[in-house]
Amino acid sequence: MLAGHHQLLIVTTNNWDEEQGEIQFYERTNDDSIWTRIGTPMPVVLGKRGLAWGIGLHPTTIEMSLKKMEGDAKSPAGIFSLGSAFGFATNSKMNHLKIEYLHLDEFIEAVDDQLSYHYNHTVNNKEITIDWHSSEKMSKEPLYAIGLVINHNFPNPKAGMGSAIFFHIWEQEHFGTKGCTAMSRENLTTILSWLKRDKNPALVQLPLFKYNELQNDWSLPILNY
Repeated sequence: MLAGHHQLLIVTTNNWDEEQGEIQFYERTNDDSIWTRIGTPMPVVLGKRGLAWGIGLHPTTIEMSLKKMEGDAKSPAGIFSLGSAFGFATNSKMNHLKIEYLHLDEFIEAVDDQLSYHYNHTVNNKEITIDWHSSEKMSKEPLYAIGLVINHNFPNPKAGMGSAIFFHIWEQEHFGTKGCTAMSRENLTTILSWLKRDKNPALVQLPLFKYNELQNDWSLPILNY
C-alpha cells in the first residue's frame, strides 16, 4: 500500500467519534529505508462526528462497519494519496511549492451532486457542461484560502460515498468540520511547503488504537511521541 510513497502525513484521534486529533510528518529515502519523523505533532480537527472508513489505497477486505457517506460529517479513515494544493493566491505567488497548485478563481467548483458525471471532482465550470445542482464555489469559502486535496473516493467515485474532502484552515481550534481535516493556517502552510510530488506523499488517517492494530499488517511507521 505504501510502496513508492516516501512522504507520509499521519493523522490520529483517540477514537472513532473524536473530532480532535494530531498530525505527524514521516519521510524515507526509498521503500527499504526506515520512516523518520520530521518535526513535532500538530493539532488538527476532523469531522464533527469523527471518522468512518473511506475509499482509498487501503484494502476493503478488513472489517468496515463504519463507512464514510455523503453528508455524514465524518472524515474518511484509511490510506489516501494526495492531490493538488489550492488557494486564493495566484500561481506565481505559490511557485515555491513542490506539488501542483490550483488558484481558486470564481469558476472553480467542487461538485457534490451525486447524480453528476463530475461528482467528487474539482472543476472549472467554464471548461465543461454543467450537469450538477449542488457544488461548493471554492473561492467563496474563506477556509479554503489555502488547502490540499485528499484523494478519498477518487478518481472513480462511488455515488454517495463522500466528496470534496480536503485539508483546509480550521474555523476554530475546537470546532469540527463537515468531513475535512483542518488546522491552523500556519501549520497547513508548513505542510504544503514540506510536501514534494516526486516523493509521492500519502495520508494515513485512523483512530490511534486502530493504527496500532494495523501497524504491522500495513507496514506503517511506529509512531514516536
